[in-house]
Amino acid sequence: MKNFMKKAAAAMIAMLAVVAVFGTSVPAQAASKAPKSLSVKVTTKTVDIKGKSKISVKSVKPANASKAVTYKSSNKKIATVSSKGVVTGKKAGKVNITVTSKKNKKVKKVVKITVKNLKPSSVKVSASKATVAVGKINTLKAAVKPAGVYCPVKWTSSNKAVATVSSNGKVTAKKAGTATITVKATQKNSKGKYLSTTCKVTVVDKTPASVSKQQVYVSPEWLKSAMSGLQKGYENVFVSEVAWGDTAGDKNYNAGHIPGAYHINSDAVEYDDCAPWPYGDGKDDFGLYDEKDVKPEDNFNIRSGKQLSEFLKRNGITKDTKVVLYGRSASDSSVTRVAFSMLYAGVEDVKVVDGGMQAWKAAGYDVETKVNEQKAGGDNYSFGTTVPAHPEYILSAEDAKDKLQNDANFRLVSIRSTKEFEGEETGYGYIDYAGEPLGAVWGHNTDDGSYVENGKVVGIDKVKSILAESDSSLDNELSFYCGTGWRATIPFLICYQNGVKNISVYDGGWWLWQLNWQKDKAAWPIQDVSADVVKNYAQLSFAAEEVNKDASGKMLVAGASAAENKLACWPARVSSKVVYGSSDKKVATVDATGKVTAVAAGEATITARTKAGNKATYKVVVSPAQ
Repeated sequence: MKNFMKKAAAAMIAMLAVVAVFGTSVPAQAASKAPKSLSVKVTTKTVDIKGKSKISVKSVKPANASKAVTYKSSNKKIATVSSKGVVTGKKAGKVNITVTSKKNKKVKKVVKITVKNLKPSSVKVSASKATVAVGKINTLKAAVKPAGVYCPVKWTSSNKAVATVSSNGKVTAKKAGTATITVKATQKNSKGKYLSTTCKVTVVDKTPASVSKQQVYVSPEWLKSAMSGLQKGYENVFVSEVAWGDTAGDKNYNAGHIPGAYHINSDAVEYDDCAPWPYGDGKDDFGLYDEKDVKPEDNFNIRSGKQLSEFLKRNGITKDTKVVLYGRSASDSSVTRVAFSMLYAGVEDVKVVDGGMQAWKAAGYDVETKVNEQKAGGDNYSFGTTVPAHPEYILSAEDAKDKLQNDANFRLVSIRSTKEFEGEETGYGYIDYAGEPLGAVWGHNTDDGSYVENGKVVGIDKVKSILAESDSSLDNELSFYCGTGWRATIPFLICYQNGVKNISVYDGGWWLWQLNWQKDKAAWPIQDVSADVVKNYAQLSFAAEEVNKDASGKMLVAGASAAENKLACWPARVSSKVVYGSSDKKVATVDATGKVTAVAAGEATITARTKAGNKATYKVVVSPAQ
């Protein structure tokens, strides 16, 4: 067995030797084939004294022939050439560099090189801005023109504690902050100056974590990383600053905005009959869409699906566009108004910079003053779905009224100031009457800092605590509103990004409710009480003023029958807190649900009362037993 193994091993070795020989013979034969012609390429035919140029073989014929060549200078005092084809200028003059095939000495090319005393004309760096996480390295490259000039560069950092840079442009991030990396020519230009250029490096603690499509509020650091190509799927974001008014009139935008950001007028997403302000001429006057008659109740509401579609097309936005909007601060509701409108329309990924421009500047990021123009969708533009894709995000005035009257789980949440909520002021120069829809609860005001902590929008726990003040929670169906729909969008977006489903914006707000109230005060009742009182405040009324029969229609007799009188409680949420009482329990008693039991012949007054003091009464007549 051992002898067999030895023979097998010997045979295997011999086979490998054969494979090795034949395996290398084919490429060796190809490499040894002599070319019949060759062509070369050269980086520049004019070089500086000490400057360099590179000559290399571009192609040979036949294509599988050897590319091995030698290089020779006709005058080494003018320029030398290395075995790899690197030409170095020595002194002014002209020289021939001969490139000769090693396999066929007859095949050669001559490159004429001129050596001059060149001066650098420009210095450029591979990136003017860069974002690097702590501990990471980003290598920058410098390019000096003209090609062939001798001009080494020197790299320096303005803040070595933040980022250092090596002699070959390797930037190492040390700690969060900003540093300016300068690359400077070591040779003077024709005007006797040393040219230089810079790259602003922003170092972040780490690349901000990726976020979900549903996440609305993002940090300036996240946006910066996305714009730097560090957020997968967000390399091409549509960034826009939102403010009321057109671009030319937006002083803040023109004074400085996020680089590449467009301007969006908040009027572009809602009807606005304001020419001259505050009273209009009954026309949609901004010229963005086909002119149409505007009813008073249309003003300040989100535009129709058709007009929103036109707005989105004019900005080149489809349902799949990654949109990032920002305003001036965390409580800037003009930006959240537009963000909400886009989600309502069907844009699937809309984000808002948390803290707005204030946070962007605080992070030390650059701004620009250049006005950027949106690129509209062309002839083949398609938004990608029906607009609006989410009509459920907006609650109509009629539906709000119906839910207040009949749905005990519904909460109409006012996002307005204390004085607005209690009816001391309207909050708007163009709204004449103060108050709130009957049944609304107070959800604090986004303009007074209730929804901002440390310059950022609060989290869902803060929203929970605000709702709890009015005996409400995320388990209720919530519809937020304000005067005309701006402030209400902030708590909506906070809830939305946290996956709360039963939410909407009552878009008509106090503006539309008070218009309807002026026409029919009974159908559109209002309140002007404090946030604490309103928890138990209701309008009560019984279906009948007098009850003398039982449920079957028979006369109500002593000791033998019971009766009910339907109570209407507006809002329905207070119905479970109503307390019933009887003026004479010897005649009739009433239980906690309002059911009356006849005791003895006579009359009694049944009262339904709220803890806020609202009440309604009716008379019960009990007949003698027969």
